[in-house]
Amino acid sequence: MTLIRYIGIDGLERSPAVEAADILGEGGKVIIPTETLYGLSGDGACNKCLREINILKGRKPQGSQIVLLRYEWIQEYAENWEDYKPLIDAFAPGPLTFVAPVAKNTRLSKVVIENGKIAFRVSGSWFIDLVLEILKKPVTSTSVNLAGDEPLFNPMDIIASFDDSVDGIFLFQDENLSGPPSTIVDISNFPELEIVREGAISSKAIMTAMKQVC
Repeated sequence: MTLIRYIGIDGLERSPAVEAADILGEGGKVIIPTETLYGLSGDGACNKCLREINILKGRKPQGSQIVLLRYEWIQEYAENWEDYKPLIDAFAPGPLTFVAPVAKNTRLSKVVIENGKIAFRVSGSWFIDLVLEILKKPVTSTSVNLAGDEPLFNPMDIIASFDDSVDGIFLFQDENLSGPPSTIVDISNFPELEIVREGAISSKAIMTAMKQVC
């Protein structure tokens, strides 16, 4: 049976975050809010869990998911991150996802590594940051929907569609999260970059920041 919790209630912020971290630490799947959309999340090192998330969405088992990190963890997971650190500092925490070479000997699941790269960001969600602080390791995030469908943003729709499919659902009561999703930028060949997906942060804002930091 899926655990369902409403979050953002005064005085009870930490309790649901502990529950979410416990589920993640045991290899479970949860739905938790990012700063843009609700996300399907798993332990970033758990092969089985992350494959299950991809299958649940109707995707192939081996498929990329965004890795959510705390700022101070970036050096453990992203190679040569200091090269583009000024760009990270310009937008983190926030809805800008970086595609970058993965650090050597990383503990991340191979499910989230594609062609030697990972997609990561420092989320601006207070709930994500609290879960990461408690869990002490990265989690992944992918939109709450089946492949080909639009992301679900209404709490009741999420419960109706994913109750009994995941281990925990953590929602803002009566609050929709409707995006837009994070912008994704590939900085593998920094200072060259490629906008993979335009989202919450415009390519113009990224290019303006590039001129200031490079």
